[in-house]
Amino acid sequence: MLPLFPAHLFARLAAVTNDVSRDMLLFNTQRYNEVARWLREMEQGCVNVGLARTAKQIRAVIDACDGKCPPARFQALVKPITGLLVEELAEFAFLAIPRNRMGFFQMPTGKKRKATGADEAIWEFHAARRCLGLGEPTACVLHLVRVIDFGAKTAAMSLGINIQGLTIGAIAAEIQNSVRSLTKAGTCSAEVEQFYNALVTDLRAFARAYRNPAVHGFQNFTDQQANNLVITVSDFMGHLVANFGDLQNPTLPKLALAAKAP
Repeated sequence: MLPLFPAHLFARLAAVTNDVSRDMLLFNTQRYNEVARWLREMEQGCVNVGLARTAKQIRAVIDACDGKCPPARFQALVKPITGLLVEELAEFAFLAIPRNRMGFFQMPTGKKRKATGADEAIWEFHAARRCLGLGEPTACVLHLVRVIDFGAKTAAMSLGINIQGLTIGAIAAEIQNSVRSLTKAGTCSAEVEQFYNALVTDLRAFARAYRNPAVHGFQNFTDQQANNLVITVSDFMGHLVANFGDLQNPTLPKLALAAKAP
């Protein structure tokens, strides 16, 4: 994944270096420590983007702060930073993300259920959101298709189904057949039947509306379609996490406990 460009840090960096170069009297102890703190944040931003020379100069300033160097020396170290920053930035071509799409590049806040065994699916989901942020809705859908595949396999594994080589459609059919067999044998409750039948319906709807058109029909999708699928897949995977817990080794959810014989 490409690093995010920390524009807000670089804007602050330019302002700080201008202040330091203009007025030595800014450097009372509090201001001195404040500038050092800002520079530490900016150093990491430069390292992440690959601005090696600017990062090196910032590091020299930070080291000087630790040594409590005189203001004149501090000024001399700070002055080259802006020039180095502009020089290095000219070597890059940057993509601009509109303000209304920046949220797709940020991790959602708030309490989330722990999704054990879902690292790959989580990565794909956030890759999908970044694609939508970059204005690539079809790429977003293709990433989400992988998340749906993961969810389908999780549901099948909870029933002991061998998922090797199965497509979503085949997995949905296997889930349905397995649940029918359990129901006839009287080894599952009405709740488990309803739970898995609902998953089968969702999986088939995903396949018809998104997976098959994207993978086999080379269909292009709009921002609205991709955004709708982001929301739907998020809810779908949250539903699986709530009921299966460990998505790497799923078992029948609590609502699907085997029915007791009379």
